[in-house]
Amino acid sequence: MIFEYLKACRLWLSLVFILLCLASNGSDMASDFWLKDWADEAQNAPSYALGQKFYRLAIYALLGFLYCKALL
Repeated sequence: MIFEYLKACRLWLSLVFILLCLASNGSDMASDFWLKDWADEAQNAPSYALGQKFYRLAIYALLGFLYCKALL
């Protein structure tokens, strides 16, 4: 039954939709792990974490952007 629904919606569009859903969920999970790792690093080595601030922030922003784009 699900395959018939996907076939009616065009198989390639259904595949794109499924891949975007997986990318959205993956990006959301990755941003959570990234934020946890960033917080742990800041707690263990505050001076090193300050130097990595812009790198960490850029990656976190990229993951957030990917999450938003995958939802559209």
